Amino acid sequence: MKGPLAAVVACCDATIGQPDPLGAWADSLRSRALDRAEVQHDDGVLDLGCGDGRALEALGPHIHRGLGVEASARRAAEARRRGVEVWLGDLRQPPPLPGLRTVLMLFSLRLLDEADRRALFALLFARLPVDGQLLIADLLFSLPPEDIDGIEGWLDPDLDHALRVDGVEAELRAAGFTTWAERVHPALALIVARRPPAAPAARPPAR
Repeated sequence: MKGPLAAVVACCDATIGQPDPLGAWADSLRSRALDRAEVQHDDGVLDLGCGDGRALEALGPHIHRGLGVEASARRAAEARRRGVEVWLGDLRQPPPLPGLRTVLMLFSLRLLDEADRRALFALLFARLPVDGQLLIADLLFSLPPEDIDGIEGWLDPDLDHALRVDGVEAELRAAGFTTWAERVHPALALIVARRPPAAPAARPPAR
């Protein structure tokens, strides 16, 4: 984490009830991620850092089971009021979910440092089936933040949000995923990562 877990939770809780500085951009990016999810009725969906549960509430009628992971008790309570099942705990250590096929990380990747990201990507790759997917929507930069106008209110200096799209894609590919990125703004992107089929075993040379 980019700081002790309790401090990160307190930072996130301080924004409850306040307008999202990303405004309509956040809603648009979240909607794009859900549209790209291509969920099926027998899917298990894990939402890491589920917040108030809006994403799983939207997907609920279309999937077998959704489980949110949230470290903030206050935000977990909001999600449960929406009828979302929530596991209260650290998103870096998600519980197993039978039938897991889709993992969401909507505006939660920013909370993790590089070591956490790499460890989590490896864990998710191991748990997802072939063609399972991880969808990330967040502040992901295509340009240096200092070169982008009008984003000052989007940045939290305590959490250091300046993640690059290509850098996160490289970390995902190192874990074994294939990736596709949609850059919707110089500071916002959606990444779809999939677990590809295993490469066929090499045949021994003919004698």
